Amino acid sequence: MTTEKWLVPWRSDPAARARIVCFPYVGAGASVFCEWSSDIPQGIDLYAVRLPGRERRYREPLADALDDVVPAVADAICASPLPCVLLGICSGSILSFETARYLDLLGRSPVHVVVASGAAPDTVPSDDKLSERPRDELFGWLASLGAVSPDMLRNTQLINIAEPMVRADLRMVESYCASPEVQIASPLTAVYGRLDADLTADAVEAWRCRTSGRFQFKAVDADHFLRGQGRKDVIRSLMSYLAND
Repeated sequence: MTTEKWLVPWRSDPAARARIVCFPYVGAGASVFCEWSSDIPQGIDLYAVRLPGRERRYREPLADALDDVVPAVADAICASPLPCVLLGICSGSILSFETARYLDLLGRSPVHVVVASGAAPDTVPSDDKLSERPRDELFGWLASLGAVSPDMLRNTQLINIAEPMVRADLRMVESYCASPEVQIASPLTAVYGRLDADLTADAVEAWRCRTSGRFQFKAVDADHFLRGQGRKDVIRSLMSYLAND
C-alpha cells in the first residue's frame, strides 16, 4: 500500500532490470511524467512520486517539510530490489537529492541521481522566499516559466486549487538547509535548460560539491520543465547511466 500511495507506475515491466523514479516540479503531480513513458525502452520501469494533497491523494493534507516525504518515498523505493536512478525537476531536485541521502543510510544508494532545473543548496538567498509572495507575483513567476497559461491565470477556481500546492512545495525547499559537507554517494548529474528563464548555469553547476562520486554538468536545449527535445536528451542520459551500472 505504501508503494502504491507514493509511487505511480507509468511503465511497469515484470521483467524489468531497473527503474527510474521521478520527482515532479513545483505544484505538480505524478501525472506530469505520464508522457515520458513512451520514450522509455522495454526492461526499464518508470515511476513518479505522488505527493500528498494532489491527484488521488487530494484529500490528504499537503506536506511542506522534507521529513514528511523523504522517509516514506525511500521506503517505497526499497520495496523493490531493482537498482534505480532518481530524477528530480525544479523543486523535485531537492527531494531527489535528500531521498538519495536517505537511501545511502539504508544501504540502497541509487545508481545515479539527476537534478534538473534546480539551483544547488545555498545558491538562493534565504530571504528571497517565493512562497511568501502575493498571489499575482507568485503566478506571474510561474507564467514566466511557462508553467501556467494565460487562460489559467484568468481562472480563479483553478488558481485557488493550485496555489496551496505551489506554496507547500516552495516552503519545503525554501526551508532546506544543508551544510557544505553534505553529499550523496551516488554519481550526480546536474541538468540546465538553456531556455530556462529562472536559473543560471552557475546555480545548477554548483551541485558539483554535493557528491563524493562522479559529477557531470549537462546543458540541454530546453526550458525549465525539460519539455520537447530536452526531455529526450535527459532520457538518453538516464539510459546510459543504467547501461553502465
